Amino acid sequence: MAIYRYDKTLKVGRKQTPHSLLITIILVLIIGLIGYYLLNRNNDQGAQSGKAVTVSNDPYIEFETEYYKFKVSKAWAEAIDIGDNQGTFVYRKYKGPNPLGILTIKVNAGAPSLTTNVVPIEVIEGKIVKIGSVSEHCSKYVPQGSNLDPHIVTGEGVSFRCWTDGTTFIASAGSKGGNLEIPLIRPNGETAKYSVSYQSTSFETDHKAILEVLKTFETR
Repeated sequence: MAIYRYDKTLKVGRKQTPHSLLITIILVLIIGLIGYYLLNRNNDQGAQSGKAVTVSNDPYIEFETEYYKFKVSKAWAEAIDIGDNQGTFVYRKYKGPNPLGILTIKVNAGAPSLTTNVVPIEVIEGKIVKIGSVSEHCSKYVPQGSNLDPHIVTGEGVSFRCWTDGTTFIASAGSKGGNLEIPLIRPNGETAKYSVSYQSTSFETDHKAILEVLKTFETR
């Protein structure tokens, strides 16, 4: 009787050479770097859009027009669907994807129609030299017994139209000894009248949002 012997070689896997191992490590590093870049780019863009000057590793964003510029956190975005870019410019502040309020800047386009709180600005020779804090509700400046609404009042040295019964937070900057149209000198020597107003659009009111803008506000 013939006897047959079968030799079976079980191949579990091919042993990796040093050269192939190095290639694998390089590929893993490249994929990781690409993922890191894409993640950071998305974080920088967030849910906002609009014209701005940014630096990728800068936590702030700078908005500028031919009339002014200011630098704020990246929670802000230009509301191009509202402003006309011809004297009225509008921006939104966000908390995540949710809008908190609207900032309106007017240049030679009149004062805010209604205000509940005022921020007094001290202006000397066409330049902002001191920014006050946000006042209490303007109803405190209305004379007793008056039933007019809105009412022209003088609060913190600023004359403005007070929304006496207003429950929506609307803070406007105003020059002390003047009104809500702040006369500032531009670098070309011309004087322009600026109005800056912030209106809350959320139940979560950010009382300091307008101060964030004013502290870096410069004419152009």
